[in-house]
Amino acid sequence: MPQCKLYHAPRNNTEKTKEDEYLLYILAMSLPCNEIGKTQFLTKVRRAYERNPKLVDRLLARKEIVLVDDTVNNTSFKTFAAYPENRRVISIFTCIAKGLYWHENRKSWPGSIGVVVEFMLSRTNLARNEQQRVLSNAINTLLANIAPKGENPDVFSYQFAEFDGRLFARLHFFGDKCVTAQYIP
Repeated sequence: MPQCKLYHAPRNNTEKTKEDEYLLYILAMSLPCNEIGKTQFLTKVRRAYERNPKLVDRLLARKEIVLVDDTVNNTSFKTFAAYPENRRVISIFTCIAKGLYWHENRKSWPGSIGVVVEFMLSRTNLARNEQQRVLSNAINTLLANIAPKGENPDVFSYQFAEFDGRLFARLHFFGDKCVTAQYIP
């Protein structure tokens, strides 16, 4: 697979491992999370934190207690909102989208990629959250008849679709954590 140009290419395996760990932290700590994601959090993330607390401490440098409404179970609970490095998260998902394009087509995507991390909401920009909700619902409708691909869909799966001449990928992590990538020529 070619180097991802939008993602700062890791200089070595240690740097790539840090990005992989960072992504695991983001995914395992985010709501919603299926049982596999919860297990990852309780095992791998905890062990990684014990080995190197700096990465989690950096991720949790800015956090606040929030009340979450569980609309499925009609309950509320306290948790915390963290503020990950947005550019870093976008870079990681952009690289994954480029890699999936390569995997599907055996060639590099020649344009850019726009990424929407649907499970990351803003505490201050409610209009952006609403735009993400509308996008998510529209993509759900467009992809309803396209079977997800992936060897372990409880951990990761994806869908590719073209609509009105635009190519999209929908990435699913630990069940319900979705990221939408639009391939821009």
